[in-house]
Amino acid sequence: MCGIFGGISIDRETVRIDGKKITRPVRWDSSIIKGLAWANRERGTDSLGFFDSSGRMVKRALDPSDALQDDKVRRWINNSRDHTWAIGGHTRYATQGGVSKANAHPFKYGHVIGSHNGMVQSPAKYTVDSEYLLDMIREHGYKGLENVRGYWGLSWFDLKEQCFYLTKHNGSISWGMHNGVLYYSSLDKHLATLIDGEIKDLKEGQVLKFTADGSILDSEEKHIEGVKAGGDYWEWEGWEGGRSYGYSGTGCTTNNYPKTGRVASRAARDTTAKSTDGALIRTYSSSTAETTGTSSLLDDWDNKQPDEWNEAWDKYFTAMSDQEFKTWDSMA
Repeated sequence: MCGIFGGISIDRETVRIDGKKITRPVRWDSSIIKGLAWANRERGTDSLGFFDSSGRMVKRALDPSDALQDDKVRRWINNSRDHTWAIGGHTRYATQGGVSKANAHPFKYGHVIGSHNGMVQSPAKYTVDSEYLLDMIREHGYKGLENVRGYWGLSWFDLKEQCFYLTKHNGSISWGMHNGVLYYSSLDKHLATLIDGEIKDLKEGQVLKFTADGSILDSEEKHIEGVKAGGDYWEWEGWEGGRSYGYSGTGCTTNNYPKTGRVASRAARDTTAKSTDGALIRTYSSSTAETTGTSSLLDDWDNKQPDEWNEAWDKYFTAMSDQEFKTWDSMA
């Protein structure tokens, strides 16, 4: 569980500088951005990072409350406000990859820079699973997400197009307008405490594309295509290129399977959740499944850090909101 948030200037204003009138994007409010960082701290305390429409970034492997007090971070935010029309932020709850500045969001792949909340099945060459999403966008455009199994709330900036994007798949992103700026965050309650006006939720597969002139292209309005994700993180069978959790058999190699991250085995999933009088009881077993060929509940497929992965899943599992848990439970 991580948090994403940011602000995108939509309106334009005319100001006089050195005796000349110029038209520029309305400046986003740095206090709101910092407030959203604080609000998203509930979704991740391991790191804080920002990127903007210049392609620059800043990140710290610190609790967001500490990172926001860092002089360089504060100067970066102020400079970004004065010179860019869009900013994205991220609070990290470390799942795949240890806590470090290198593993903190955002990530930059070629002309694409952005941040991700969620989990995806990624090849072993990526230290953090989120990197895979951005590399796929770099190579194939956002339609490349249709080849990725996982779930996400995702924000990124394309330096070639000079466009900012938001989309989600089985995740959550809310947005609202305030003083000519569109602000977004992982949860609607974050925005409701900081801005006035209507708060909307991004729909499944919806893509919002923002241009430098303030235009918004919306896949729901048929301005651009939406995203039909290739598969969900919790689909248990038929993973191409390797074995399925809970099964063994011919055609499954020991070197070629994908690095999947925090995926529960079928044996563990089938006994995960029980409900008594409407109350959620969150119990599961992280031990190795009895079925031949299965892995432990959280096996990173290279056997390097299974204990760390199990610990990360313990924290993630117990930190789910009731709604998130019900969604997870309904797949069992």
